[in-house]
Amino acid sequence: MRITTRLTLTLTLLALVVLGAFGFYVVRRSRTELEDTVERRTRLIAQALAAGVESDLRAGAWRELQDTLDRLEGDDVVVRVVDVEGVVRGQSRRAAAVDARERASIEVALAGREDFEVVRDVEPMRAFYAVPLVDDRGPLGVLFLGQRLHGLSAAIREMQRDAAVAAVALVLAAAAAAIWIGRVHVTRPIAGLVAAMRRVREGELDPSPPLGTARREPAGELRELRHEFDGMVERLAEAKQELVAAELRRAELERRLQRADKLISIGQLAAGVAHEIGSPLQVLVGRARALETREYAPDAVRRHARIIADQGERIAAIVEHLLHLARRHPERAVATDPVAAALRIVDLLSAEADRRGIALRCESDGTDAVVRCPPGAIEQIVLNLTMNALEATDRDGEVVVALRGDVAGVVELVVRDDGRGVPEEVRPRLFDAFFTTRADEGGTGLGLAVVRELVVELGGEVSIESQVGAGTHVRVRLPRLPRQAREAEEPST
Repeated sequence: MRITTRLTLTLTLLALVVLGAFGFYVVRRSRTELEDTVERRTRLIAQALAAGVESDLRAGAWRELQDTLDRLEGDDVVVRVVDVEGVVRGQSRRAAAVDARERASIEVALAGREDFEVVRDVEPMRAFYAVPLVDDRGPLGVLFLGQRLHGLSAAIREMQRDAAVAAVALVLAAAAAAIWIGRVHVTRPIAGLVAAMRRVREGELDPSPPLGTARREPAGELRELRHEFDGMVERLAEAKQELVAAELRRAELERRLQRADKLISIGQLAAGVAHEIGSPLQVLVGRARALETREYAPDAVRRHARIIADQGERIAAIVEHLLHLARRHPERAVATDPVAAALRIVDLLSAEADRRGIALRCESDGTDAVVRCPPGAIEQIVLNLTMNALEATDRDGEVVVALRGDVAGVVELVVRDDGRGVPEEVRPRLFDAFFTTRADEGGTGLGLAVVRELVVELGGEVSIESQVGAGTHVRVRLPRLPRQAREAEEPST
């Protein structure tokens, strides 16, 4: 709830309570004064009547008594004369039957006490006055006088109405004054300060011009607060500039050092691997190709020979890619069908997946989208991600290679498994070269690093979503080759 609203409600409630209490006091006091006036007038009337009816009541002259009462004028006055036995001996012409309240008042007077009562719960209000009639020889009876107080009821209603109108008018005036005071002296200055705080939250720390917008508020706490706030923003802006500059310098230096260290390590590794396995690998590939071309060799042997030769050439390509990571020499990019490339890798790894008891399959939305990349780059990405997924999945698990081409401007490759997942604390380091969680199982830590390098070279992005015990999703998004450029060259399959 806003400060102005709270201020308005508080002042309005306070005014309502004060004015309500004052109005109640005024109405109650005025009603008491009016009732006192009615009581005095009623007593005077009763005293005048008592002198005329006592003699008739003493003599038992009931006819003369009734004649006296019949001469009374007025519809709002009821007069009854009751003897000591409680029997009504005379009453005014328009008097109704004695009701319970009148009877109670008469009983009080028969006991020797005057009784005056104003009945407020009827409309119009009524006044009862019962006075004992006594002479030297003892009680004679009771004179009862009842009145309908039309004038008193109307006067009290008018006073209540006037008090209510005055209270409402004053409450509205107090509310209007509170609203005006709150808006001018509270809401506007605070609104300017809040707007300045929001700009600071959004990063706007330019101290010139000052962030404070309302400069005409009177001297006081709010002006001091705004002055201190502007000073704080100026100091924050200076500190932010210094921190940003220092962080940029530190990040750039760290990036260069890490990059240089990794490239040195990769270069040394690539050179050593190329030297150690280059010649044996050439012999292995040559023998496999020769065995593949022998016409008398069984088909199964020729197929296995072809697989051996293909994988030997892929090993050579991996070694070459390690050298490429170190040298950063650009390669010629060609249009490549990612679905066909993924299917080849899935077919290649199906035997390994069967050996592990893992279901491996490829999904596609039927896209014909292609990407521009160096030969073998897509295969390398799918191979590394799929091998990682197989290593992380237990028997009876599942690994899926899914491709979508309906994403705006990109081809999306997702390799997902339902394996062990990756703990959150190690996820930021998964793409670091030589970082592995399977060092005791022979992991080198190059698979994801190579994937990231390839994806970045192709202008794409790679991300990992993982939950321990539920599996991992690795998502690669590569720029899709526009249709015009696709028609100019034949996709490589």
